[in-house]
Amino acid sequence: MVKWTNHLIKKRMVALAGVRRDMKLETAFGEAVKIKRRAAGMTQEEFAEVLEMNQQAISRLERGVVSPSLTMVARVAVALRTRPSTLLRLAERIQVYAGGAGPSSAPVSTGNP
Repeated sequence: MVKWTNHLIKKRMVALAGVRRDMKLETAFGEAVKIKRRAAGMTQEEFAEVLEMNQQAISRLERGVVSPSLTMVARVAVALRTRPSTLLRLAERIQVYAGGAGPSSAPVSTGNP
């Protein structure tokens, strides 16, 4: 499965290369979920059933229309038999490869004025 996932990642990254210079983390996370879901051999409908959601919610998640909570990130990771950190690292790779700045270059708020 790792080999298949890597193949899907490379294929998707080629498709995204330079196309979306302003890719948000939500969009990149959605792409990561889509890659992992497809590597697991699940349709959106099957994935939605595992998560006890509807297919439209999965579609919105994969398109980056919604910003998932930490709880949702964890649920998605469990359903895909991976770790939340793996999904987030993949999302960052996708974001950087697609031309986005990636979260590492964004200013970090410490909460202090």
